[in-house]
Amino acid sequence: MMKVLCSDSGVIIYHDPQPLVRSVGSSPLVAGLVGRMKNRPGTLVHSDEAAQAMEAVGLTGGLAQVPHPMLPPAGAARDATIGGQSGKRSRVRVLGQYKADRDIDLLKSLARRLGPKCDLDIVGRGWPPVEGWHVDARFVPEDELEKLIVSSDTIVIPYKRFYQSGIAIRALEHGVPIVGRVGTSLEKLYGPQSRLLVAADHVLPGQEVEAWAAAIEYAMGQGRTETALAAKLFHEEASESWHAFGHGMLY
Repeated sequence: MMKVLCSDSGVIIYHDPQPLVRSVGSSPLVAGLVGRMKNRPGTLVHSDEAAQAMEAVGLTGGLAQVPHPMLPPAGAARDATIGGQSGKRSRVRVLGQYKADRDIDLLKSLARRLGPKCDLDIVGRGWPPVEGWHVDARFVPEDELEKLIVSSDTIVIPYKRFYQSGIAIRALEHGVPIVGRVGTSLEKLYGPQSRLLVAADHVLPGQEVEAWAAAIEYAMGQGRTETALAAKLFHEEASESWHAFGHGMLY
């Protein structure tokens, strides 16, 4: 369809080269047919992990990699009346629809560790009940999603596998710390040495939950300052990369 509509000037963005949920048009059969197309449109991904996955899809020819787009950071830290207010319980959230790669066991363990001092919420379509978390299993509109992000003290991304996270980018725009795993696209946001990221492969058996809890506790303190700096740097990188990509497309 892109070939017919845009000739050779179109580019197809692959958000999930190997989708975590059913995605029409992303089957191996379709990818095989597209791979045989002469002078087909280019393809674009947002992370090293997605670029590697495109090899299995067979669409690395003409592949471009540009960071996930990001709006300018909100700037100053959020008002103290929104989350993290002195004397109030911190609010930790998981946002986004349920996918099979969500680490439910990890969330249950975190609830036992953090539940006494944090409010734990999951908001997203298709989620099953998760012990220790308040689950709101529904789709939320854009304006409500933004309010949920801004009113969070920390957002946890409990994926075992993913290529990039729109929720993480949105959180970064608002200066809300994200906690996730090393070895994912979150490294591009914070760097592999960040205390907001958990290097699960290097954690002693039985200590993974403590490592996640430590990262969340750091996020609710010094992690805010780190997030503000990461937001500035990533926005600059993404803007420059998209400018260069667009210039290359036009000229």
